[in-house]
Amino acid sequence: MDTNQSDDYDKYRIRVPHYRYDFRISNVTHITPRLDFRGAFEAMSDPYFTRDFFSGLYSSNPQPATYASLEQQFDHFSASLYVRPKVNSFYSTVERLPGFRLDVHRQQILNTNFYYQGDLSTDYLKMDWVKFDYDTKNLPNQKLKNYSSFRLDTTHFLYFPLRFDWLTLVPRAGLKLTAYSNTSKKKVSSQDLATLFQAANLQNTTGMILNNYDDKGGAKLRFAGEIGFEASTKIYNSWQNVRSSFLALDGLRHVIRPYINYTLIPKPTVDRDHLYYFDDIDRIDEQNFVRLGLENRLQTRNGNIIREYLSMENYWDLHAKEQDGFNRIAATMGLFDDEMLDDLEALLIQADLGVNAATTVMDQIREQIRKTGDASSEAVLNHLRESLLQIIGPQMKLELRPGEPVVLLLVGVNGTGKTTTAGKLCARLNQEGHSVILGAADTFRAAAIEQLKAWGERTHTPVIAQQPGSDPAAVVFDTLHAAKARQANVVILDTAGRLHNKKNLMDELAKIRRIISREMPEARCETLLVIDATTGQNAVMQARAFHEVTEVTGLIVTKLDGNAKGGVAVAVTQETGLPLYLAGLGEKADDLQDFDPSLFVESLLPSSTGPGDA
Repeated sequence: MDTNQSDDYDKYRIRVPHYRYDFRISNVTHITPRLDFRGAFEAMSDPYFTRDFFSGLYSSNPQPATYASLEQQFDHFSASLYVRPKVNSFYSTVERLPGFRLDVHRQQILNTNFYYQGDLSTDYLKMDWVKFDYDTKNLPNQKLKNYSSFRLDTTHFLYFPLRFDWLTLVPRAGLKLTAYSNTSKKKVSSQDLATLFQAANLQNTTGMILNNYDDKGGAKLRFAGEIGFEASTKIYNSWQNVRSSFLALDGLRHVIRPYINYTLIPKPTVDRDHLYYFDDIDRIDEQNFVRLGLENRLQTRNGNIIREYLSMENYWDLHAKEQDGFNRIAATMGLFDDEMLDDLEALLIQADLGVNAATTVMDQIREQIRKTGDASSEAVLNHLRESLLQIIGPQMKLELRPGEPVVLLLVGVNGTGKTTTAGKLCARLNQEGHSVILGAADTFRAAAIEQLKAWGERTHTPVIAQQPGSDPAAVVFDTLHAAKARQANVVILDTAGRLHNKKNLMDELAKIRRIISREMPEARCETLLVIDATTGQNAVMQARAFHEVTEVTGLIVTKLDGNAKGGVAVAVTQETGLPLYLAGLGEKADDLQDFDPSLFVESLLPSSTGPGDA
């Protein structure tokens, strides 16, 4: 495989960092002999720390475990009140009210070498639609209701420490439980939903953000086990001559503690994508990692009592590079039995091919095995590759002849990236020598007009627009006549996002098609459905509904560079029989590329050199 081809494959793949650094500074101030103030500030490199609940997308802002607490010490446990900062995501801000925590200190079990340690904490979380409150400020009587949730976390661990002269080994096993209350007492109101679908957002259209949302906000309960071990040692340096009656100390001690820590967290009982809010305990896609760490602790001495005054910890997480399902199967290098074929079918469904497409593919594979008698991994994956390519069909390009009058009508639900795609198409066609004009027919979302104008300025393309709330059909009419007057041969129309089950909005698209046929009958009209690769099987229903109403002629799939398996492209082409022209692979103007079925299928499967990291 040549390097350039490999790079093309990688455009469809998801890269998750397998290492992370963490820099933490913490402080303990002793108010009374048993009452402490604790604080910590943490900076980390991991950009995938939180996951936005409503959008199903990873937040771009790390959420560090910065906190402050008042802690009361007892003989065998401690109780504390703590506060943490607000959690900011792209669509909302989660406000964490002061929480309560109970820590059971490490206790020896009877006279054995086993020790127990546990904790219990509670949080009350309020979610504020800050972005949408801003976006809907100009909409009359449209104030979004905020939602709240009560959360309980508890962990329980068993330790078996083994101490040697300079080394301590601590095997451990534990159980974590997380419980969430209802996010709301009743379903999200239809008024709130309507407001969300109208909300303007300069960076991304709304509407599909509630794709993963549980309307009832039902309570969730999740278990996650953990096993691991830690090896560490300590290096001391003491200053006995540092004394202060005011600080009640008669010495200082610096402790350096290097350690190596292995952690394995099996898959929890509840998918975290449907929990209300995600915190440190929820980082379960880091299921198998080794941590190399270094602690620096500054401790004070008062007689025989040693207290920690300041600590700094820095660590790196080295993650096992987990193979995906296809690669695990390919790595077996054995024969496929019925159970492995069933596993492969499940993997295809998980990759968003859907039941129909997955069943079709597996029926063809089983038939090939029956005919040839070859059930090797190599043969099965070759059959899989051929079946997927047969469903998708040959590569079809959106080709425009020089000077040919063409109208490109972009349709789709909210949030699929139609406006951005319109801008990228404009840049692409201008570069090919076409004369292009843009029509801002998304009049429901004020930011869409401004966003399209920004693309027009960027690509030196005229944009025909009216005031927000205007009749989209009137914008289409004006754009077509402006194209004739300016002798532009390509018209790109950006339409408003609409739900596929809203009849009046879908009828509006049919009206726009009639205007195009009447006002520019000589033009070839391409109605391009823009689908979001991250929406899964919803895209199939959308494609079916839009195709029935607007006679869709082709597909554009966006966000293949995001956290999506992209198999929905196979399902949609099977369902509609439509050509898939273009793929959106990023935010840059040149990130809209011809959809290549061969490269796309290879991105789903292991590389020819063996198990890869697709």
